[in-house]
Amino acid sequence: MKIEKITKVGFYYKVSFSDDRVIKFHESIIIKYKWFKKNIIIDETTLEKAIVENEFYLALDKGISYLKRPRSRKEVSIYLSKKYEKDLVSEVVKKLTDLNLIDDYKYALYFIEISQKKSSGINKIKNTLLLNGVNVDIVEKALSNYDFTLDVINCEKVLIKYLPSLKKESTKQAYFKAKNYLISKGFSNDIITIAIEKNAEKIDNISDDDTLLLKHFNKLKAKYDIKNKKDKDKIIRSLINKGFNLSQILKLFEGGNEYD
Repeated sequence: MKIEKITKVGFYYKVSFSDDRVIKFHESIIIKYKWFKKNIIIDETTLEKAIVENEFYLALDKGISYLKRPRSRKEVSIYLSKKYEKDLVSEVVKKLTDLNLIDDYKYALYFIEISQKKSSGINKIKNTLLLNGVNVDIVEKALSNYDFTLDVINCEKVLIKYLPSLKKESTKQAYFKAKNYLISKGFSNDIITIAIEKNAEKIDNISDDDTLLLKHFNKLKAKYDIKNKKDKDKIIRSLINKGFNLSQILKLFEGGNEYD
């Protein structure tokens, strides 16, 4: 078998063989086997060996391209596994690690920095690092100098941005939902407590409980018969679940036409 044609495309070469096969080779293979011109005779054993070696270089290049920003060892492995066999992926990941292109500690430091810039809390950052395959000891080491001051700032920022969505909630429900939302963003309870206490006045003023209670009451009154005990209990439970005070709810029932 011989080479019929060689076409250079970037760092790769499309090689056409006399048996009608066309294979894309990495330039490292072309240099190693000195396939620089057509009509070179190649035996099948040499070609098969070159094809195996070529897969390694192609996978290595793909891994390097994926590492334009820091990635964890697990992330790279998953990415390469979409196209290459497990053994080859392991070999490439080892090579990338040996070249210091994969370093889970450096990746963790990078991830912590960009996550804080995106206002993520420590719990979310830690859990994501673990999900991305970073060893727990490496995670703890990377978090040893964690900036909790920035966490408080970020937590407040996220809280204030979230407050407008709570306008239709009772004050009690607003506090409850605000805390749960901040938990979902990965902030610790201590940080959340600080952020909420510093912004308590804003939360207290986010809605008018009396007006909101009356609105919900009138809506439920139109749906249920307030003279029926079971319906009355349903109204009370619904309003309590929305965070309204029982005594204020009962006043509406006692107020005659005050709710009309």
